[in-house]
Amino acid sequence: MRILEYLFFKYYQWQVKVGNEGIASFMSVLFMTLIFFLLFFDVFGSVSFFIWPKLWSYMSKVLLLSLGCVFFLVCYALCVFKGKDVKILKKHEKEWKGKKSLWAILLPIIAFMWFVASMIIKMYQNRGVL
Repeated sequence: MRILEYLFFKYYQWQVKVGNEGIASFMSVLFMTLIFFLLFFDVFGSVSFFIWPKLWSYMSKVLLLSLGCVFFLVCYALCVFKGKDVKILKKHEKEWKGKKSLWAILLPIIAFMWFVASMIIKMYQNRGVL
Protein backbone atom coordinates (compact mmCIF):
# COMPACT_ATOMS: atom_id res chain seq x y z
CA MET A 1 0.00 0.00 0.00
CA ARG A 2 2.88 2.35 0.72
CA ILE A 3 4.18 2.06 -2.85
CA LEU A 4 0.74 2.96 -4.18
CA GLU A 5 0.60 6.00 -1.91
CA TYR A 6 4.09 7.02 -2.99
CA LEU A 7 3.26 6.68 -6.69
CA PHE A 8 -0.04 8.52 -6.21
CA PHE A 9 1.70 11.35 -4.36
CA LYS A 10 4.44 11.74 -6.96
CA TYR A 11 2.09 11.56 -9.95
CA TYR A 12 -0.29 13.98 -8.24
CA GLN A 13 2.56 16.45 -7.74
CA TRP A 14 3.56 15.96 -11.38
CA GLN A 15 0.02 16.70 -12.57
CA VAL A 16 -0.10 19.84 -10.44
CA LYS A 17 3.21 21.01 -11.97
CA VAL A 18 1.90 20.33 -15.47
CA GLY A 19 -1.21 22.41 -14.78
CA ASN A 20 -3.90 19.76 -14.32
CA GLU A 21 -4.64 20.65 -10.71
CA GLY A 22 -8.39 20.22 -11.16
CA ILE A 23 -8.14 16.62 -12.33
CA ALA A 24 -4.81 15.67 -10.78
CA SER A 25 -6.28 12.86 -8.66
CA PHE A 26 -8.01 11.22 -11.61
CA MET A 27 -5.01 11.57 -13.92
CA SER A 28 -2.56 10.19 -11.37
CA VAL A 29 -4.79 7.15 -10.81
CA LEU A 30 -5.15 6.72 -14.56
CA PHE A 31 -1.38 6.88 -15.03
CA MET A 32 -0.85 4.34 -12.23
CA THR A 33 -3.40 2.07 -13.89
CA LEU A 34 -1.66 2.33 -17.24
CA ILE A 35 1.70 1.48 -15.67
CA PHE A 36 0.36 -1.52 -13.74
CA PHE A 37 -1.55 -2.76 -16.78
CA LEU A 38 1.59 -2.45 -18.90
CA LEU A 39 3.55 -4.40 -16.27
CA PHE A 40 0.84 -7.07 -16.20
CA PHE A 41 0.86 -7.21 -19.99
CA ASP A 42 4.66 -7.53 -19.94
CA VAL A 43 4.55 -10.50 -17.59
CA PHE A 44 1.61 -12.06 -19.42
CA GLY A 45 3.22 -11.47 -22.81
CA SER A 46 6.56 -12.88 -21.72
CA VAL A 47 4.93 -16.00 -20.34
CA SER A 48 2.77 -16.48 -23.41
CA PHE A 49 5.65 -15.82 -25.83
CA PHE A 50 8.35 -17.91 -24.23
CA ILE A 51 6.84 -20.46 -21.82
CA TRP A 52 3.25 -21.27 -22.75
CA PRO A 53 2.45 -20.11 -26.33
CA LYS A 54 -1.22 -21.13 -26.28
CA LEU A 55 -1.95 -18.85 -23.32
CA TRP A 56 -2.65 -15.90 -25.63
CA SER A 57 -5.47 -17.80 -27.36
CA TYR A 58 -7.29 -18.20 -24.03
CA MET A 59 -7.40 -14.47 -23.37
CA SER A 60 -9.90 -12.24 -25.10
CA LYS A 61 -9.99 -8.51 -25.65
CA VAL A 62 -12.99 -8.21 -23.36
CA LEU A 63 -11.13 -9.94 -20.53
CA LEU A 64 -8.11 -7.66 -20.95
CA LEU A 65 -10.32 -4.57 -21.07
CA SER A 66 -12.21 -5.66 -17.96
CA LEU A 67 -8.90 -6.33 -16.22
CA GLY A 68 -7.80 -2.78 -17.02
CA CYS A 69 -11.08 -1.46 -15.59
CA VAL A 70 -10.56 -3.53 -12.44
CA PHE A 71 -7.02 -2.12 -12.06
CA PHE A 72 -8.44 1.38 -12.38
CA LEU A 73 -11.22 0.79 -9.87
CA VAL A 74 -8.86 -0.75 -7.33
CA CYS A 75 -6.38 2.13 -7.64
CA TYR A 76 -9.24 4.63 -7.44
CA ALA A 77 -10.71 2.95 -4.36
CA LEU A 78 -7.34 2.77 -2.61
CA CYS A 79 -6.16 6.29 -3.43
CA VAL A 80 -9.07 8.65 -4.12
CA PHE A 81 -12.41 7.30 -2.91
CA LYS A 82 -13.94 9.12 0.10
CA GLY A 83 -11.22 11.75 0.35
CA LYS A 84 -8.26 9.40 0.63
CA ASP A 85 -6.32 11.58 -1.80
CA VAL A 86 -6.35 14.52 0.62
CA LYS A 87 -5.31 12.24 3.49
CA ILE A 88 -2.43 10.80 1.46
CA LEU A 89 -1.24 14.26 0.43
CA LYS A 90 -1.36 15.62 3.98
CA LYS A 91 0.16 12.51 5.54
CA HIS A 92 3.19 12.30 3.27
CA GLU A 93 3.76 15.93 2.25
CA LYS A 94 6.71 16.51 4.59
CA GLU A 95 8.15 13.07 3.92
CA TRP A 96 8.10 12.98 0.11
CA LYS A 97 7.83 16.63 -1.00
CA GLY A 98 11.50 17.37 -1.61
CA LYS A 99 12.72 13.85 -2.31
CA LYS A 100 13.67 12.58 -5.72
CA SER A 101 11.11 10.79 -7.83
CA LEU A 102 13.32 7.85 -8.74
CA TRP A 103 10.73 5.05 -8.49
CA ALA A 104 7.98 7.17 -9.99
CA ILE A 105 10.16 7.68 -13.08
CA LEU A 106 11.86 4.30 -13.11
CA LEU A 107 8.71 2.16 -12.96
CA PRO A 108 7.22 3.34 -16.30
CA ILE A 109 10.64 3.13 -17.94
CA ILE A 110 11.13 -0.45 -16.74
CA ALA A 111 7.65 -1.41 -17.97
CA PHE A 112 8.25 0.13 -21.40
CA MET A 113 11.76 -1.31 -21.78
CA TRP A 114 10.56 -4.79 -20.79
CA PHE A 115 7.81 -4.51 -23.42
CA VAL A 116 10.26 -3.43 -26.13
CA ALA A 117 12.82 -6.07 -25.18
CA SER A 118 10.29 -8.89 -25.27
CA MET A 119 9.01 -7.71 -28.67
CA ILE A 120 12.56 -7.61 -30.06
CA ILE A 121 13.32 -11.09 -28.70
CA LYS A 122 10.09 -12.41 -30.21
CA MET A 123 10.98 -10.78 -33.53
CA TYR A 124 14.33 -12.56 -33.57
CA GLN A 125 12.62 -15.78 -32.56
CA ASN A 126 10.18 -15.51 -35.49
CA ARG A 127 13.06 -14.88 -37.91
CA GLY A 128 14.79 -18.02 -36.68
CA VAL A 129 17.85 -16.20 -35.34
CA LEU A 130 17.21 -17.41 -31.77
